[in-house]
Amino acid sequence: MIEVCGVSKHYGDTTAVDDLSFRVPSGQVTGFLGPNGSGKSTTMRMILGLDKPDSGFVRVDNKRYVDQQLPLTRVGSLLEARSVHPGRSAINHLRFLATSNGIPKSRVTEVLELVGLESVEKKRAGSFSLGMGQRLGIASALLGDPPILLLDEPVNGLDPEGIIWVRTLLRDLAAEGRAVLVSSHLMAEMALTADQLVVVGRGRLIAETTVADFVASAGGERVLVRATHIERLERALADLNPHRHELDGLWIDGTSPAEIGERALEARIPLTELSPQAPSLEEAFMSLTSAEVVFHGRQLDEPDRQTPPVQKTVSADAPAPAPVHSTGTPVTKPSRERTSTFTDLRHGIQSEWRKFVSLRSTIWALLLTFGIVVAFGGIGAYGTTLRWESFSGLRKAAFDPTAQALGGLFFGQLVLGALGVLVLSGEYSSGSIRATMSALPRRGRVLVAKITVLASSALVVSLATMFAAFFFTQWMLRSIEVQDTLASPNTMRAIVGAALFLVAVALLGLGLAAILRHTAGAISTLFGLLLVLPLLVNFLPEEWQAEINPFLPVIAGLRIVQTIPVVPGFDAWISLLLMFGYAAIALVLGAVLLRRRDV
Repeated sequence: MIEVCGVSKHYGDTTAVDDLSFRVPSGQVTGFLGPNGSGKSTTMRMILGLDKPDSGFVRVDNKRYVDQQLPLTRVGSLLEARSVHPGRSAINHLRFLATSNGIPKSRVTEVLELVGLESVEKKRAGSFSLGMGQRLGIASALLGDPPILLLDEPVNGLDPEGIIWVRTLLRDLAAEGRAVLVSSHLMAEMALTADQLVVVGRGRLIAETTVADFVASAGGERVLVRATHIERLERALADLNPHRHELDGLWIDGTSPAEIGERALEARIPLTELSPQAPSLEEAFMSLTSAEVVFHGRQLDEPDRQTPPVQKTVSADAPAPAPVHSTGTPVTKPSRERTSTFTDLRHGIQSEWRKFVSLRSTIWALLLTFGIVVAFGGIGAYGTTLRWESFSGLRKAAFDPTAQALGGLFFGQLVLGALGVLVLSGEYSSGSIRATMSALPRRGRVLVAKITVLASSALVVSLATMFAAFFFTQWMLRSIEVQDTLASPNTMRAIVGAALFLVAVALLGLGLAAILRHTAGAISTLFGLLLVLPLLVNFLPEEWQAEINPFLPVIAGLRIVQTIPVVPGFDAWISLLLMFGYAAIALVLGAVLLRRRDV
């Protein structure tokens, strides 16, 4: 059961939700209705802990959502069909969600078959039609076989067969004793699906009642009467205030069919139809919420220029859903025992690893880092061999073969730094951050998991890159017989330090993404710190430059890769600690903002 108690939410001067209270009981489908801008989506986000109420509270089975153990096994949600990274396949999206909550892999296959996406499970979500995206969202909601479901516009984009399938699915889930909260703008569909309604307007509760009682509250029955002599009938019933319906019919309110029939008989007017008409849910909704509509449209001045809206449906190549009879089939339920902090963190790290390796962009970024650093070292070595004889004796004596090999570090930092940004900002831009935070509501642990996966991956790739660049460059320098070995003074320190420097830059990018939440802004800030800031410092007085330069990332990098110190600055290890200090500051600030801000 869901309990919303006195919840309010403001965005600046705008009140999205105003002292809203209602309950979603188990064993029923509760329809959540309201005009656009009435606070439905905001309320659903607050139930899932994605947005924090300014006052009041929300409880899911008497607990905050963030306190749920394995939350996907307690609450399944569909807020936006496009809350999936477009570069990730359907099966990988579900696998990372399953891993985050200890759900068996077999369940991923079950829900894909249930929603009819098994034939396209390896296609990237960015290529899905709207209807296919809705099915993937429903699969995500059902993944943990939860007793509570929140679905925002679940039939949006589905064809008639898909709509019937979802309706049957929701009714079957409620019949199993689950609590189902579903919002929709399709009133006819809601009338067939919902047991009770929660109706809101401008963030306030308008009604919390059954469908029948809500319709009845909009007014009594109307009577439709038709006759061959409609003008005579209209005059005979003039005191009942009839309203013309089409050419041969009248609407009459507040009068029984029997009385109307008697009046027609007295006037000797034969009737062709006399039928009571209860108001529809749509009519009741429009009647009771007309004063609460925030966004009003207007009619075109020329009616003949109006065109009917285009109904979006699932594409022709979309797979059909599973047969209706399979929607209520019991499935293997994951364990719901209380989990430890260590177990939660392990699930989070495994989930982040699955996300990390399931995107092509990640693999390409790591390969590009390797290629660009090794290539730069080799090209630099080749140029050195061509010009070696023209070097002065002083320059030859100061030549550092290890620094030559690791010089590509300053290009590799841009790639790994951007990757660090995308690890988090990519989720914000795609909307998949909502899926992540619903699966792992303790946001600090999400950030720790991302740090662990990013740092370990960057370290492995950076070490391999630096060793490869070192050996390749020394091989290129063999013709001039000026080479270092791993046993040379400071060489191992430079190689390992360069790899750790790249890890620090990647973590700095992640921290900036947590602070700014915007890909372009975070990457621009990172590149500004790495590239633009040193150029600006050059315009300062020399005595200022001497004080500031040791703190610049570019100087720290030079101090780390040089085995023969040339550039003034801190010791190599101090420079490395400085870089990790910058990353730590960004990550701590990002963690604070991540916990405080709405998703």
